[in-house]
Amino acid sequence: NTVFENMKNNVEVRGRNSHPQVKDNHIRGGKRAGVSVTDDAAGEFGGNTIEDNVCAGIEIGKGARPLFSNNHVYEGKRSAVIVHGGASGMLQGNDVHCSVYAAIDTKPEAETVMEGNRIQECVDELP
Repeated sequence: NTVFENMKNNVEVRGRNSHPQVKDNHIRGGKRAGVSVTDDAAGEFGGNTIEDNVCAGIEIGKGARPLFSNNHVYEGKRSAVIVHGGASGMLQGNDVHCSVYAAIDTKPEAETVMEGNRIQECVDELP
């Protein structure tokens, strides 16, 4: 699937009973996050290309506990990945590059496990 240029988040997963498998998609050009997981949602996200979103490529909000593995996240206008306080989850084997701010921005009280991610070419300064 190709998911692109939505006015808000390109993919949004919310709520305690949400646990989708989102695999092998091209997610690009969203006016907010490429993928947003929040409000106690979970899910497995793998093999996706997530690029050129106005906010984070991946946003993990309060209470969320997703698994992101083997995704390619790049050309974001903000941080590639933002993990908010109260969120948990796992980032495993992702390629993260060419974001304007931090590649992976973990806020206070975030509990995310990160393993084997490849991070390069992040600018980390104001545009």
